[in-house]
Amino acid sequence: MVLDKERIDFSNTSIAPLESGDRLSRYEFERRYAAANIKKAELIEGIVYVASSVRFRSHAVPL
Repeated sequence: MVLDKERIDFSNTSIAPLESGDRLSRYEFERRYAAANIKKAELIEGIVYVASSVRFRSHAVPL
């Protein structure tokens, strides 16, 4: 189930960002994920896992 961003009003609330290791309910995870600018985050057995970005310049470039 994906939350409909149009139905949720985030204007009057301050939402904490998703961070790896957070323990959240599915509802809270989906609420924060909808408000965040994160490309990939997972909730596995109540624990949040956020993928780190690749910062290596020659990543996937042949030598």
